[in-house]
Amino acid sequence: MEERRRLKAVKLMDDLMAEEFCVTSCCSRNIHGGKTWEEVKHIAHGARNTTISLAKQVGLPQLVVVKYAAIDDSDTLQRQSEVHAKFQGCPYILRCYGDEYCTAKDNGRIIYNVLFEHASGGNLADLIKTSRGGAGGLPESDVKSFTKSILLGLDCIHNKGYAHLDIKPKNILLVPDLSKKRKRGASASAAFDAKIADFWIAKSSKQILAELRWEDRWCLEGTPRYMSPEAIAEHKKGPACDIWALGCVVVEMLCGKWLLVSNPVRVWKTFRIGLVLAANLLEYRLGYREKHKTS
Repeated sequence: MEERRRLKAVKLMDDLMAEEFCVTSCCSRNIHGGKTWEEVKHIAHGARNTTISLAKQVGLPQLVVVKYAAIDDSDTLQRQSEVHAKFQGCPYILRCYGDEYCTAKDNGRIIYNVLFEHASGGNLADLIKTSRGGAGGLPESDVKSFTKSILLGLDCIHNKGYAHLDIKPKNILLVPDLSKKRKRGASASAAFDAKIADFWIAKSSKQILAELRWEDRWCLEGTPRYMSPEAIAEHKKGPACDIWALGCVVVEMLCGKWLLVSNPVRVWKTFRIGLVLAANLLEYRLGYREKHKTS
């Protein structure tokens, strides 16, 4: 029984790790009576049955990105919207233009939409890959600028009593800053601001404390290569996890690649260590409870 449960949990985490999570969401509560945008281009299918599209707001030339899901599958998306609304107004977090409900023409299903600013500069992960022809990291001036922006964004998140828990290059989006004038000799990315996106596993300090119960600690959340040792081995969560992850991102920006572990197999093994420890703790806790029920 114990081994079967552990193997099932390991398989579940293997399936999750096979996908690269890159979902952007942000929202202030602004409900409209119907659809206010027209799709320009399909971007991707996100996690949790969501779809991401580039769109144009009706009557406006401005491009936005819309993330949407059928109302029956929108619990996670709506939760992200509620969390992101707490950081509204922070210039270092992806800006949101509101959310809305509409009805699909083909089947009449109600669709939940979240609209937010279009990051025309892409994400930090893609910029790192293409910088200097892929032969090195970003210019030091860009690293300083992006790191400062991310730190200020995290400061806003942490001051509101939350932890992001999935800081990584793919979740840092680049948005043009019209107030910045590109200096001669500066990199093309110098005119962009780095903004934090993707709050799908963000948690408040109250939620983190509630999960300290043994039976709630079996599930590892985040991207392993950006998780601290204690986050994996002891399942610790909090603002400190974001600072560790940012350190990993800074190294990646400077070097052009992820250097902390050279062999990707070790990443899987490290993740499995945390999973096995969690399974053992869960079995111990359940066994302890059962024993004392009968005594």
